[in-house]
Amino acid sequence: MIVYIHNMAILKAEKLKRGDTIGIIAPSRPIGEKDVEEGIKILKDFGFKVKLGKNLYKRIYYSAGSAKERADDLNAMF
Repeated sequence: MIVYIHNMAILKAEKLKRGDTIGIIAPSRPIGEKDVEEGIKILKDFGFKVKLGKNLYKRIYYSAGSAKERADDLNAMF
C-alpha cells in the first residue's frame, strides 16, 4: 500500500496474516537461545511461520556476529 502525505509517497506494509513468515535476526547484541525459542513458540501459536537468520546465535564479544554476518542476515530477510 502506498500512502501520500504532502506529495511524499510513504510505503506502508500490509497487515500480517496467518501463514506469513516472520524472520528473526540479531542485528546488534546476541540473543539467548531460550528467549528465541519462547518467541518462536508464541509466533507459531499465532499461526506464523518462522525463519531464523543464519548467524542468529553467533557471538563475537558484545555483538551477535561480525558486522558483515549481521548485515548478511538483515539483507537475506529482505
